[in-house]
Amino acid sequence: LGGSTAIMGTSILLNICTEVPIFQYSGKIIKLVGARGIIYIGVVAHVLRLVGYALAPTPGAVLLVEPLHGVTFALIWSNLASIGAEISPEGLEATTQGVINGVFNGLGGVTGMLVGGLLYAQSPRLLFWSAAAMMASTLPLMVITDVCLGPSRRSPPSQRVPLRSHADRSADAREL
Repeated sequence: LGGSTAIMGTSILLNICTEVPIFQYSGKIIKLVGARGIIYIGVVAHVLRLVGYALAPTPGAVLLVEPLHGVTFALIWSNLASIGAEISPEGLEATTQGVINGVFNGLGGVTGMLVGGLLYAQSPRLLFWSAAAMMASTLPLMVITDVCLGPSRRSPPSQRVPLRSHADRSADAREL
């Protein structure tokens, strides 16, 4: 989009300013909304952010959507870590986190660079519109999956069982 180094620096500053508090309160947010709800929120925030990039009339206009980084990165990453801790077998928590990181940053990063690079070479806006469309297309699939899997996935936040950390599970085991 042709942004200056000042705009890039301001973008990083906005990213960090939203990321830090989200990381700080992510556990409470996850307990309130539930792991699946966080994924929905993350997808919607990604779509809004990508559409904002695609529609930005000037490079500086992207700064209006940069605060969504706290949701699209910090909240999603915290949620993935919580899910990984919950589903990992005892003693394999670090391995599970490594697999999540490998898929997220390795497979996802390489795929994103290859496909994104090809789209960006054609037009940066094409890249952002394509990514927004891909993200938006996941929402109906998520709803269908939730409906097919039954009410346990659709229960209100107050009735959800919150994800438990390894420390919580270890404390439960010591009580036995």
